[in-house]
Amino acid sequence: MCTLSWLFFGGGYELHFNRDESRARREAAPPRVVSGGDCSFVAPVDGEAGGTWIAVNAAGIGLALLNRYDREGRSGERSRGLLVAELASLGDLRHLGEALGSERLERYAPFDLAVFHPAAGGLCWTWDGRRLSGRALIAADLPLVSSGFDSRGVDRRRREVFREVGEPTSARLTALHRCHAPEKGPYSVCMHRPDAATVSYTRVRVAGRRARMEYIGGPPCRGGVPLCRELVLGRGG
Repeated sequence: MCTLSWLFFGGGYELHFNRDESRARREAAPPRVVSGGDCSFVAPVDGEAGGTWIAVNAAGIGLALLNRYDREGRSGERSRGLLVAELASLGDLRHLGEALGSERLERYAPFDLAVFHPAAGGLCWTWDGRRLSGRALIAADLPLVSSGFDSRGVDRRRREVFREVGEPTSARLTALHRCHAPEKGPYSVCMHRPDAATVSYTRVRVAGRRARMEYIGGPPCRGGVPLCRELVLGRGG
């Protein structure tokens, strides 16, 4: 249950991510720098399984995971977030694709994995429980939406909200991820339900020689000062 949007500009990109989760789920830990593998990365840590849903590494690669509730497939025996953390430590897009393709994906429930790079743009890998496929992300894909409640309805209404604001800018995307359009509730971008809610907002910015992650724990509609972590691009593990 999440909403991901993005913005490309000369030599870089931004990601904006609302994480929607059950109110009963353990609170995540804020972003930290993880060293090891091909290169260091920054990511928050899931409170249940210890993986992550969003990361950016020292090669400028950003990853964002959305659970798929509208695909056939069995429940996963391994957390999808652990896979994201493993892939985030790889500093080459080709190696990342090869690692994902050779993974025993039958261990995971269905997902969309969006991958971004300043030079290569955006790519979305989809595991539907049976087959892995990939496609380039285009402007018409904005935003990517995941919801366990009325999946198609939530996707449609959030897309309508994004289309209404016109050309995306950093300020507009930030405002959208905080908003309650079309109305506060299960369909709003900043989501509120009795059993679930938007539990965090993350912004990733890759520009120049730095990757920066800003994180607000809790519903972004409440505001708050983000916790920030940075990496210098080009530095390995």
